[in-house]
Amino acid sequence: MTSHWTTGGFSLEIHVMDECTRHDSSCVTEIIARGLERVQEICQRRGRGVPTRLVVCGDNTVRELKNQINLTYISALVSKRKMRLSALAFLRKSHTHDRLDQIFGILARRIASEDRLMDPSDTIRIITTELSRPGLRSWIGNSTELHVQKLDAVRDWKTHLQGFGISLSGGLLEDSTGNHFFLMMQRKGWGTQIHAYIIPITTIFLK
Repeated sequence: MTSHWTTGGFSLEIHVMDECTRHDSSCVTEIIARGLERVQEICQRRGRGVPTRLVVCGDNTVRELKNQINLTYISALVSKRKMRLSALAFLRKSHTHDRLDQIFGILARRIASEDRLMDPSDTIRIITTELSRPGLRSWIGNSTELHVQKLDAVRDWKTHLQGFGISLSGGLLEDSTGNHFFLMMQRKGWGTQIHAYIIPITTIFLK
């Protein structure tokens, strides 16, 4: 089983997991957290500041991304002043077909064509080789780093986040509007800049 996400042009992160690893909200939070750590590492290497705005886009499904755990996590990033703005954004369909899905389709066909896969290292090798093809590499972005790794374990983010003192009221089950965008931000210091972010978001998702 593989899971993948891209960190805004910084890196493409692909995680290979054992079948017994639950692909739930804690797993998704783990992958996001590791991706943000990677961005910090890349920024330090490149001598530039770490971004202070995060927008996570994904499938419109409560099992993985659209749930209280991930909402609490992106809220914690703002609450702990790791981010000035963070958001979860979902397209209207439950399963989206974007650039990441196209990449996954290419990799899935390549893996399916293999006659022999003995262990996760074989899968990692095949994925890495496929992503390094000039055409696909150029499409991903030559400045985007590629990281294919084995995810051996997932931290218990549900329990961990309970100690952050963050409370979310209402809940997705009580949301009759079918929201597809959730925005967390520090209001202090934005001034009139806030409209540059809220207006386009409203136009795109509520139009």
